[in-house]
Amino acid sequence: MKKLSFFILSLFVAVSLFAQNGKKVVYVENFSYTSKIGSSHVKGLRNKIIASLVETDRITVKDVNSEAGLEQLSQRQTADASTIDPSTIVMMKNLNANYLIQGHVTTLEGNRFTTDEGKVYYKGSIVFSLNIVDIETGTLVGSENYSYSGSGSGGFFSTGTGSTADEAISNTSGTLDTDMEKLVNKYFALQGTILELSGEKKGKATEVYIDLGSAHGMQKKQKFDVFVEREIAGRKSQKKIGEIEIEAVEGDDISRCKVNKGGEEIKSAVGEEQTITIKTVYRKGLLEF
Repeated sequence: MKKLSFFILSLFVAVSLFAQNGKKVVYVENFSYTSKIGSSHVKGLRNKIIASLVETDRITVKDVNSEAGLEQLSQRQTADASTIDPSTIVMMKNLNANYLIQGHVTTLEGNRFTTDEGKVYYKGSIVFSLNIVDIETGTLVGSENYSYSGSGSGGFFSTGTGSTADEAISNTSGTLDTDMEKLVNKYFALQGTILELSGEKKGKATEVYIDLGSAHGMQKKQKFDVFVEREIAGRKSQKKIGEIEIEAVEGDDISRCKVNKGGEEIKSAVGEEQTITIKTVYRKGLLEF
């Protein structure tokens, strides 16, 4: 636990050095939880969630406990994760925060089982929800529910199990890293544009350069949907025309991408100098190399 806390502290120091790079500043609230759950387990889960969010390198993650005033306000309101103190909104605006993540844990336990041979083992069970609050408006923009549980009978191929309840809980994180990657792409999607075509074949774009790079936390395999902006009856609309994927991050604000879908439409849109927008998305295989 101490090693994990030190790791998270180090990551906070690192990300604070480049919050000016266009990343959303997201504070993580102290989680509320049902009375039967121990606070130490909740803190451990929260630390894992924070670490997973930081590892996406897509947002600047801040802990409310890093600000004395926020820590005091947080301690007053953790009993109800569905509300937010107006004083917290004001303070976060002054800290240039964009969003707040609130959490409520309903289940965090290790359940006892016995094999046919009489061996005792435990399976972890974790259920929690996360609320995403827009600091500018003070409104809830979304809520996500998560549930992880151990499987197997404590053997080699088991997951989320342990010889003690605490060990089982610690081993039960399921697809937490992937789920936080999905959350970041859903609520904190980055937008950019195509700079130019860098490859084409048979009238279709095969490779493009975009204006997002290392300063925005881009990585190889990050995927984007491509849209063109249209005006219909005086209203602006966006039409999806393709999909692209980063092949190489080549600078702070530039990456080379291959075109996965819509090569003909993308080539036409670039040639006609239409307004093109790209948006980060999560698809299976995002971090597979």
